[in-house]
Amino acid sequence: MSGRTLFLLIFVTLFPAFTYAQEESDTSSNFTPNIKPELNIPRLAAENIKIDGDLSEYVWEKAAVISNFTEISPGDNVKPEVETEGRVFYDEEYLYFGFTAYETDMKSLRASMSDRDRMYADDWIGAFIDTYGGLKQGFEMYCNPKSIQGDLLWTTNNEDSNFDIIYDSEAKIFKDKWTAEFRIPFKSLRFPETKEQNWRIHIIRNRPRGARQEIYWASVSRDDPNFMGQSGFLKGIKDVERGKDIQFLPYILGTQGSSLDDPSDPDSEFKHDKVQGQLGINASREASFLSRRETEFFHTSQCSLHSLSQQSTRCT
Repeated sequence: MSGRTLFLLIFVTLFPAFTYAQEESDTSSNFTPNIKPELNIPRLAAENIKIDGDLSEYVWEKAAVISNFTEISPGDNVKPEVETEGRVFYDEEYLYFGFTAYETDMKSLRASMSDRDRMYADDWIGAFIDTYGGLKQGFEMYCNPKSIQGDLLWTTNNEDSNFDIIYDSEAKIFKDKWTAEFRIPFKSLRFPETKEQNWRIHIIRNRPRGARQEIYWASVSRDDPNFMGQSGFLKGIKDVERGKDIQFLPYILGTQGSSLDDPSDPDSEFKHDKVQGQLGINASREASFLSRRETEFFHTSQCSLHSLSQQSTRCT
């Protein structure tokens, strides 16, 4: 084989790989992340919307678009390898988010049927909102591809999962993406009593693929410790009512005790007491969050009806 032939063979073999790498490099170098982006959201009628993870309703076409997401980790404010898109609008009672998380390999999607707040090792997406803009407190509301919710109360340098925020969310898995739909009652949040709101917000997508990929709408500099101070802004929400100071939390509690029929004989049968029922109402001065009650009992079934106004239930 002549030297010229060998050179041509090597060139033909390596050129496609070089071209692809160059295209990837060009794409990354041309990428400009969002820096403290602002979004004015419309007020739309949503009486026919169904929270089921399907974003095909016409109202979503008129919603404000959230785009140009950034990978902040492990990449440092670089273009993500997958696309993410969000849409947002509001009506008199609710704030609505719709997210589309595109995928290159759906087999790598992590989506577990877990308890609430036990899905953070999965893929998930959602909103992190500082309604007062004081950089001291924020509400985090997320959802995984199996519709499992995760929510947190963020304060400076701390995240507390011992609070629940009332909101609806459902997800749906497709062959090349998954979607999530959120409906957040304004009465579940606390915010200033002003005619128009100006909220700080991070939109976050978690994508664990070997390394945990963190994909944000607003870029976050590793050199700036003020994480929330680098957020985007959600504007345009007008004439909405926040939650009241007192919220009633009705609950139903059932207990049943068991003991040995003959305490001196460990092989004797168990006898079971009658189920004892209790109906009560707890009152909370925080409408934003619902503190979890830690009740110790055995052979117990508990169901908390967290909100009369939202008619929402959660059983454990």
